[in-house]
Amino acid sequence: MWRGREHRVAVEPEYACSYGLVPVHGTLSVLCWLQPSTGDRMVSIRTETASDHDAVRRLIRDAFSDCLLGHNGEADLVEVLRKNCDELLALVAVDKDTVVGHILFSPVSIRTASGVLQGMGLAPMAVAPSRQNTGIGTTLVESGLQRLVANGCPFVVVLGHPHYYPRFGFVPASQRRLSHGLDGIRQDGFFVKVLDPEVVQSMANGTAIYRPEFGPQRDGTEIG
Repeated sequence: MWRGREHRVAVEPEYACSYGLVPVHGTLSVLCWLQPSTGDRMVSIRTETASDHDAVRRLIRDAFSDCLLGHNGEADLVEVLRKNCDELLALVAVDKDTVVGHILFSPVSIRTASGVLQGMGLAPMAVAPSRQNTGIGTTLVESGLQRLVANGCPFVVVLGHPHYYPRFGFVPASQRRLSHGLDGIRQDGFFVKVLDPEVVQSMANGTAIYRPEFGPQRDGTEIG
């Protein structure tokens, strides 16, 4: 079993709040997306600590402030995941002691008729509005993936925009004959990055199931 500690996700602003809805704590929260970014050299990446929690909540609310319901739902989601799950990878981007970015990966299971494969899902990611388009989002994603590889995580999934996540090696999940189980969310924005090539065949015809905090999901064991 691999060890590790982070869909809401990020799309370019013109797509914000237009892609789909996801239930959060019994309500519908709009999936919002952050702009891709390009090169900020002032920022360091480190593991989130308890002292960051208030700043991270403010950051997420600001980053998702243009999204109907989403800014509250995303911050609440992060807090409830912290409370309920010990297997998160949470990173912050820091500039002179100010948190300017945050990314979370949480456990995801791929369920097929023959078994269950454990990996991680990226969601949410947030960058301070004043610091978007400066490379912070890219650095957060790359840093998170590097740590997951080092911990032996076999795959990462994300719901995201097709112009953003392929740069990190994500491919449409349909190419791996994989779907997600989230109710009411389109499949064409679902991506997977395989970190261990040996798992590719075992995920075929599977359904990725997020933590229950993400809302209602169908059971992938129905797929045969």
